[in-house]
Amino acid sequence: MEEQKEEGKKWEVNLEEEEVEECIRKQGDKRALGENGVGRKVVKMMWECKGGRRKIMGIYRRSLELGYMVKRWRRSVGIVMKKPKKQDYSLPSSYRVINLLDVLGKGLERVVNGRLERGKQVGMGDEQFEARKGRRGMEVVGSLYRKCEEGGGKGLLSCMDVKGVYENLRVRKMEKRLEELGVEKYLREWIVSFLRERVVRVKIGGRIGGRVKMRGETVQGSALSSALFMFLLEGVLEEVMKEEVEGVSMVAVVDDVGLMVVGKDEEEIRERERVRRMEIGLVRGWKKWEIDVQMLKLEGVWRRKGRKRWVKEVRWLGEDIVLK
Repeated sequence: MEEQKEEGKKWEVNLEEEEVEECIRKQGDKRALGENGVGRKVVKMMWECKGGRRKIMGIYRRSLELGYMVKRWRRSVGIVMKKPKKQDYSLPSSYRVINLLDVLGKGLERVVNGRLERGKQVGMGDEQFEARKGRRGMEVVGSLYRKCEEGGGKGLLSCMDVKGVYENLRVRKMEKRLEELGVEKYLREWIVSFLRERVVRVKIGGRIGGRVKMRGETVQGSALSSALFMFLLEGVLEEVMKEEVEGVSMVAVVDDVGLMVVGKDEEEIRERERVRRMEIGLVRGWKKWEIDVQMLKLEGVWRRKGRKRWVKEVRWLGEDIVLK
């Protein structure tokens, strides 16, 4: 990508109609509307019109050339929804906010996301599933089962749910990670603009509040946010892999991470040195990419053949977790 000297333009970006059309058509007709109330059907009608198509292409191309996302596309309506199976719904932590975004903005997000995917799947290793083309979350189960069978059918699966994923992504760390991965500069600058100065109007029932600055720098409901967090998470997993712990494999579905430890018996699986080295890698990764290690939910499960009963607790990341 060659930089340009022309005033008002940073880069020359090649953008084809076919690429944009695919991204616009991927959005469902019945999705809830963003702040401006314009739905996908309206955008589709604009696209079918020659003049409308030319304007959409012009806005998208100019946005990429400037490395800048339009401010109105960084506005959203936040719908408060209950999290399932919570004991106390009087607590704020029992709810999540889903952001309804501008349809045109989501189309451009998909263009950027597609370009990141085509860039040799940068930033996502074989252990990453979901938010990736051709790697569904359900494939995780098969991957873990195969690893366990290869290890003799006995293993311990430790699961970590990184809470508050979208509040955990920092712009400067994301910019550093993208540069480390060799992502082209025009995409890096556009993503930085996408992450900054986001505002939301929270809607509860029929009432909607005024605009407030969002906590964190990504949004739940965005086509691009999940992929960006996975780039950082892969940086964490890379730190674990540096330890080269034998008999350990990892999988990740966005913010859910699973580590499978296999061995011939319980004693080998629980061997403290292996667990300690995994913990060292994880803590080093959380610190490097500034992901809050306090915001974790830990679970564990034994996978074994036969009827032998194993212990029900294990020490993991400084906590005693009950095994299922």
